[in-house]
Amino acid sequence: MSIESTQLALLEHCFKMMVAPFQAAAILNQDGKVLYLKSFIPQDIGTLKYCFKTIKSYFPLDNEDIIMTNDCYSGGTLPNAFSFVNSFTFSQQRLFLVVRFYQPFLCEPTKDHSQEGVKIPPMPITQKKQIQTPLLQAMGSHPLLGPEFVDNVEITIQNIWKQIKGLNQYLIKSLVPTQKDILQKFMTHTQNELLKTMNEFGHGDAKIELPLSTGEVIKCQFNFDGEGFIFNFSGTSSSQQFFLSEAATLGCCISGVLSLLKRDFIVNENILARVVVNFTGQCFLAAKSPAPVTAGGLVLSSQITNLSQFLANKVLSHRFSSLKNTSPTFLQFHFDSKNWLEVIHAGSSSTPDNEGVNTSPLYDHQLIDQQNTLQKMESIGILKMTKAGFRKDSFGKGKNKGGLGQFREYKILKPCRLTYLVSPQAQFGKDLPPLNAGLGNSLQIHKKNGSKVDLEFGFHKVELETGDSLSILTAGGSGYGKPESESL
Repeated sequence: MSIESTQLALLEHCFKMMVAPFQAAAILNQDGKVLYLKSFIPQDIGTLKYCFKTIKSYFPLDNEDIIMTNDCYSGGTLPNAFSFVNSFTFSQQRLFLVVRFYQPFLCEPTKDHSQEGVKIPPMPITQKKQIQTPLLQAMGSHPLLGPEFVDNVEITIQNIWKQIKGLNQYLIKSLVPTQKDILQKFMTHTQNELLKTMNEFGHGDAKIELPLSTGEVIKCQFNFDGEGFIFNFSGTSSSQQFFLSEAATLGCCISGVLSLLKRDFIVNENILARVVVNFTGQCFLAAKSPAPVTAGGLVLSSQITNLSQFLANKVLSHRFSSLKNTSPTFLQFHFDSKNWLEVIHAGSSSTPDNEGVNTSPLYDHQLIDQQNTLQKMESIGILKMTKAGFRKDSFGKGKNKGGLGQFREYKILKPCRLTYLVSPQAQFGKDLPPLNAGLGNSLQIHKKNGSKVDLEFGFHKVELETGDSLSILTAGGSGYGKPESESL
């Protein structure tokens, strides 16, 4: 390995270690170009850069103050996604770190973004290396946030300072040079790696039309000409229930393209600048303020990511990738003393090579909220899980079967309000490969008087009484192809 290759590998290691503690993070230069990005959530890929640009338009970012926001139209994704921007010096240049964490809550369904939970416009949360504690505590007094929010913000800020200090200490000890052109060399190197991969891709285009059970219709045409990846959503309908911001949709499309690249591929401006998303008319995937984006952000992001992955696979690798027909079901129980968020997944879809996967039937929510667990809700006598398991025969049939959905049943022991989001199902059309949908989502209240109430798809709220039961059935994954027992 040459000296320059060693230096670039060490620089990559620096960036990787710097963003390691955060759920999502990006390092940018003064021109707003992304040098390094880490995210497990598709929307973040498109919004972290936009968040930096928005905050930079309000604040000079020439000191060490940290700016905070959760505004979905200032580069955020959801009202529970909190972003922080801080500047630092690296290789004689001013760079910027954007990080994000998600606070577990589901806000009330609304038709106006200004009413979606807590809205924090871009503002300094630190001054001269001191956290503005009174301001932070005032935010934490909101019932949707609470004391855990204050702790999470303080931990995030301390981690930002710690990582920047650690980076500077590592630079002193390592072989990473401090000359100004090291960042340009890094970007050139990652661009060359991307071009090698792109040269292996096939060229062409593909299109899809995907009606949702809530009334929206997604139309998308994908094209790759050897230079860039274009997703054209012309003809996509206006909203019936759901909205997604343009930056979030872009992130989902980038994520679909990234799924074809090797796992250790460095995500930065080289790939971000090559993905273009086009819209026309009142497209619900390019929402403008004050359209509410919480419900869409939770369910549409997985739909659009999977759709873009499907189209990219078809053109770039001439292979079929599964197209999911559902997203998770979200439930938030609002009791007088506690809020509890539950996320229940559907079975995954199959592919020509593999059957779908059954998701874990128990305690998915603990990955979301470690503070308020089901055991805690049961111990204080407000909620009890009475049934849980896999949903028999819910899978889509085919040569390769889809994964099983789940069933859950909860007994309500104290009155509460339920905010729920039951994902719409995609209606597979004639332009898709042979997919066979599994059984769909279902949410039903068994009233204490013996009556039953079927809850509709979408983002809604309902009051539950002591003695009621809530039954949840999540969808099975789609099967692929005809069963071997059937003639082809």
